[in-house]
Amino acid sequence: MAITLNNLRKIWPFDSTKIIEIRYYHQRETKKFIKSYFKKRQIRVNCISSSMQREEKGRLYDKTYELKVPQSVDYSQMIEDLSLYHNVMKVRQV
Repeated sequence: MAITLNNLRKIWPFDSTKIIEIRYYHQRETKKFIKSYFKKRQIRVNCISSSMQREEKGRLYDKTYELKVPQSVDYSQMIEDLSLYHNVMKVRQV
């Protein structure tokens, strides 16, 4: 009997690993929002790179995160939710 990956996921659900980049202004406020968003959805987070550049509008932060996303979380919706936050300039999968 052949067992496919989809069948295994039904028996033993496991989190999907994703890498995303988030570019944003206003570090304290936005970082708090991002942490809260991930915690509420039980997404485990590991920041794998970070940078900052000065612009006319202020400091622009660029963070790359490795995420362990539960199956219950819609990945596309997560990207959209994060990108709608007013200080977030860019969200993309790496």
